[in-house]
Amino acid sequence: MKKVQEIMNKLKSEIGQNRKMKIYMIALLICLIAVAFTSKIPFTKQKSDKVETTDIKIDNAKLNEQLTELIGKINGAGRVKVMITYDTSDENVYAKDMDEEFENKENAPVEQRIKSEYIIINGSDGEAGLKIKNVYPTVRGVAVVCDGANDPNVKGQIVSVVSALFDINSTRISVAEMAK
Repeated sequence: MKKVQEIMNKLKSEIGQNRKMKIYMIALLICLIAVAFTSKIPFTKQKSDKVETTDIKIDNAKLNEQLTELIGKINGAGRVKVMITYDTSDENVYAKDMDEEFENKENAPVEQRIKSEYIIINGSDGEAGLKIKNVYPTVRGVAVVCDGANDPNVKGQIVSVVSALFDINSTRISVAEMAK
């Protein structure tokens, strides 16, 4: 006990004489207060199986228009119309709190149970799920109808551009000649 008291007295005198030590101690105190304050941010857990799919909106008409304009700039393409189809829709992914439980019964295999709950936070707009990412729709295929579709060079350039833009295989891209 006496040794601890000596160390404390030595530390007090060191802090009192050393300006840098005072600054370090103040910074440490500020950090401790900040940690204590941030740990009190309110959040609650709520059971839910819903995943919202309305937050992200891909403007399909605008995307079709942009692709039409881009393909129209290919030499020999002429008039162009495009249509894009999707495999999936927009999706928001929310954070979950997962708990694992293991049960070991005598002469039986270990049972594992996983419980998960969506994390709900209190924000300025009320309670909401803690969103961790947005998943954009996956393009299924693209149909292009244009004047220059019978030219193999033009057709190849169109397939190459669309494949690069949407990261899809050329078998998912159809290029056909536009009616006169």
